[in-house]
Amino acid sequence: MAVGRDRHAADMAPRLANAITVAVFLLHATAALQTLFVNTRTPVPHDPASVAVAVALLGTLFALQLLQTRWVDRPERRTAALLVLAVQAGLVYLPAWHFAQAWVGLHSFLLGTALLVLRGPLRWLAVPAVLAGDALHQALVYYSPQDVGYGTVYTLTSGLVIFGVSRLGAQVAELSATRDELARGAVALQRAEFVRDIHATLGDALTSLVMRGELARRLLAGHPQQVQRELAAMRTAGRRGLAEARKLARGYRDAPPCATGSAPTSQRALLRPAWALLVAVLVGFLVSRQLSALQFPNFHTTELVVGTACMAGLVALHPLQVSWAGRPSRQGGARLALAAQAALAALPVLAFQSLHMVLANVLAASALFALPHRIRRSAFAAVVACVGLLGLFAVDTAPLAAVNYVIIALNGGLSIYGISRLLLMVSEVQELRRELAETAQAAERLRLGRDLHDLLGYSLSTVALKLDLAHRLATTQPDRALCELDQALSAARAALGELGTVAEGHRGPSLQQEYATVRDTLRSAGIAVRLRTEQDPLPAPVEATLAFVLREATTNLLRHSTARRARLTVRKDDDGSVTAELANDGASASPGEPAGGLANLTHRATEFGGTLHTHHTGGWFRLTVRIPLAAAEPSGPHS
Repeated sequence: MAVGRDRHAADMAPRLANAITVAVFLLHATAALQTLFVNTRTPVPHDPASVAVAVALLGTLFALQLLQTRWVDRPERRTAALLVLAVQAGLVYLPAWHFAQAWVGLHSFLLGTALLVLRGPLRWLAVPAVLAGDALHQALVYYSPQDVGYGTVYTLTSGLVIFGVSRLGAQVAELSATRDELARGAVALQRAEFVRDIHATLGDALTSLVMRGELARRLLAGHPQQVQRELAAMRTAGRRGLAEARKLARGYRDAPPCATGSAPTSQRALLRPAWALLVAVLVGFLVSRQLSALQFPNFHTTELVVGTACMAGLVALHPLQVSWAGRPSRQGGARLALAAQAALAALPVLAFQSLHMVLANVLAASALFALPHRIRRSAFAAVVACVGLLGLFAVDTAPLAAVNYVIIALNGGLSIYGISRLLLMVSEVQELRRELAETAQAAERLRLGRDLHDLLGYSLSTVALKLDLAHRLATTQPDRALCELDQALSAARAALGELGTVAEGHRGPSLQQEYATVRDTLRSAGIAVRLRTEQDPLPAPVEATLAFVLREATTNLLRHSTARRARLTVRKDDDGSVTAELANDGASASPGEPAGGLANLTHRATEFGGTLHTHHTGGWFRLTVRIPLAAAEPSGPHS
């Protein structure tokens, strides 16, 4: 269930990133468009035809901007992206001579797109080129160095916002889209580690055992004493191999997964440019506000110093709000910091009747992080509304100018929030990728340990049993000893083959093969076996599960009982399920291996919606497993 929630969150992240990107772009376009309806210091055409053309051009520019965000980091779209960039440059520069001040802020779109599309030195040459064009445009419109300085810094800041929300949004989408690839890589890494471990632990030992077995076969005819020594050594090696297999299986079930490559250091390296971008945007808004204050001839030095100090404090607290978001232990500190930010934002208004827009921008964005979900949007709207009311009543501006204040506050607040939220989303999706990779890796470790226990544990138990029989019969019944030795070597070779089977996750032998193997193994141990088995084919997953169950149950029977009789029954039931039961006499008081063998069997049965029960009565032990035939696929997650 937790994995499902993680995957849902990772799927939602790109959608949220796109929503924030669209909202920020819309507000930037609106901020440019509203200039057509507000009194300006330079003539701007207000006739319906000009407004209609402006709306159409802005809509086209906006649509092209969204198209560029879809092409980020897509090499096959690079040529198209460059052509669209050229069209965007035309839409920014050519109408500027007609729309004058209304077109000033649109250079930020061009700057943001240039940072997205261009590569290498061209990217950094484009920044001063676009800013120079913007400064020239503003110089022709305003004729004021203060206005040009303010406008250029604001264009740079807005361009960084557009670049930031586009780039971070694409990064969120890319990280989310490649999370399964990371999980597959983690599983492959785990399998490679397993192959190294199992070949170092068992592969060489089994190969050596087979070679010694071939030597023992040659010696059986005329060298009984030497054969006894070889078989004794082989028997010891077989038991040691069985113990090593069980130890390795327990280690893979219990040990933590190895590193997936998403270390905290790599995550910090990924987020460092995003944090730098956020700080640059905050500083850009602060500097642009102070340059804006220089436009007014009646500004006071005291007001400028106090306003700068308030803005610096409020801006410095915002990264803390971002880093504390979603951390319950920091909720109290975040709300205290928000209260301090509110006080800093109110001070210039109360002391100088001066409205510093950057203060409102940052306060609105911080409220979206510090407050509970149920009220944060209302708080954001309240801050923006207060800006309009303060502009109308406290600062005594015209109504249209107050509307302008509201749009600027909405634009700036959402811009800062957009970059901040996307920064967190990059971190969150990266963390989800790591968790999903670790979950897949842990599941693979459990599978490897379980399959190693079930497959190789059974084969190695057979090897140990057959070698023990061959050792006992070597001097008295050499022909039968040779037969047992051949079966031991066959089981050892099968175990070698199963090393790769376990690592790759392929299923074991068929159920019909398992019937024969169980019968022969128990009879070799001197146990009388009666079989009543289902001969019709079963669904492959059900058949594979029953084969594993029979293997492990037979291994438990040999290890934990002194059985002389056994019964194996496999039948289809009328309710659409299949039931397998292995019963034996001579059962000990505490049969099975609850922490390993029986736990594995229970896991295999329940992942198909089945059940497993054991009964110990009258000296007989019964293991019964029941699985629905409709269970064509397991219900749990698999790699």
